[in-house]
Amino acid sequence: MSLDTRTVICDNGSGFIKLALPLFPLFSVFHLEEGSKAKRAADSPAALHAGLTSTQPASATDPAEVAVDGPDTIFPNIIGSVRSRSLFYSAQYQDDAPYIGKRALANHYMLNLDRPIKRGIITDFEKMESVWEHTFLKELEIDPSEYDVIITEAANSHRRQTEKMVEIMFEKFEFRSVLVARPPVLSMYSVNRLTGVAVEIGESLTQVLPVNNGVCIPLGLQVEEVGGSDITDDLMNLLGKQAHELTMTHRREDINGIKEMLGYVAQDFAEESRAVQQETYLLPDGLQVRLASEKYICGERFFRLHGDGSKVGIHNLILQSIYRTPCIALNPDLLNVMKRNVVLGGGSTLFRGLAQRLTREMEDTMTDKEGKMMVYEGRGGRSAMIGGRMLSFCHDFREVTFGVLFNDEKCENMFEALVGTLMAARRRQILTFEGERLLDIHHHKVVIELKPTHPTPPAAH
Repeated sequence: MSLDTRTVICDNGSGFIKLALPLFPLFSVFHLEEGSKAKRAADSPAALHAGLTSTQPASATDPAEVAVDGPDTIFPNIIGSVRSRSLFYSAQYQDDAPYIGKRALANHYMLNLDRPIKRGIITDFEKMESVWEHTFLKELEIDPSEYDVIITEAANSHRRQTEKMVEIMFEKFEFRSVLVARPPVLSMYSVNRLTGVAVEIGESLTQVLPVNNGVCIPLGLQVEEVGGSDITDDLMNLLGKQAHELTMTHRREDINGIKEMLGYVAQDFAEESRAVQQETYLLPDGLQVRLASEKYICGERFFRLHGDGSKVGIHNLILQSIYRTPCIALNPDLLNVMKRNVVLGGGSTLFRGLAQRLTREMEDTMTDKEGKMMVYEGRGGRSAMIGGRMLSFCHDFREVTFGVLFNDEKCENMFEALVGTLMAARRRQILTFEGERLLDIHHHKVVIELKPTHPTPPAAH
């Protein structure tokens, strides 16, 4: 891999867009190995992390210490349009540029707000394209044609969404190459694991995905449309019993702050109800909020995903994911490996006590012969970003990106050509269609040549 590689990592979340832009040469060339520290070339430079406000040195000998602060830039994935321009005569409101991220939230009173990603699925590509344009050209201020990009999508995304994303990255932004990755897999990389079960709990989606030797196993995928926003809703409803004002929309960010500050998962629900102590939380405007059982009741949503009293929780999804993994039948030892490597990722996994309770709940459903469960706490909402950064500096990264040779005419069947080539590559065990096989591809590069739908006749001599 060339040492002048520059890669943008863009983690598309329903709640936030997270960005990392390693300014090369910041890192060594890593060779990721199972359960070990990354190896660093002896002559590689010291690592630096380009932060939001400062440049912070970091050790390059351990990927866990590299870019540990996560994204360089983060902003809400939200876009707004002015409700009625006739009501706003000030010149600052006559700007045709879309209101995106923090600017949209700051002017929410005059805007119609929308989230282009809902439950992990892009519902409005036109608005999402505006968000990406803001992302690359204004937040990062880069020329995309000089960069590779790792861009994430939910594990349950349909093929047409992947097609559209790749098309936009190549045709509108002209990135040199594109790799579409799944946050659960990147979360595994962030804790230096290649085999196990990745549990990604984000703003509005829970994804459980088994991974074997760096390859995700789609047959084991478990998805529930439950995330941190649903827990915030639960807490708002609980607190609304003491003050109706706390259920108002403008209080949502305040309640979310309470959840992040005081919320936790009870290890024993019955015991916690006898021992809990009341606390008072002071909101910025002086309103006092009293919390007792609300602090841990909201966290029970992890173990009652449907919110209807049924005890279907994340622990059930993990076990279903493991036992639906087909390669376990061929390799029984893989079962114990996966049970010992359950990795948490996503911002909502930062709830205190979640990993411990999750371990206990799963072990209660297993026999002694089935072995022990081990749950690793990841790096929350930074997990996918850190995993993406580590991946971008692995020696194999450039070998699995989608490279494109553009012709003069636009190819209407771009992705059909892409799929055909990648399917052939899959038979050689180089790379699967969805970018699932990220490592161990033995230095083969997939390059897609886009041919016009109607071939151009040869020029006359």
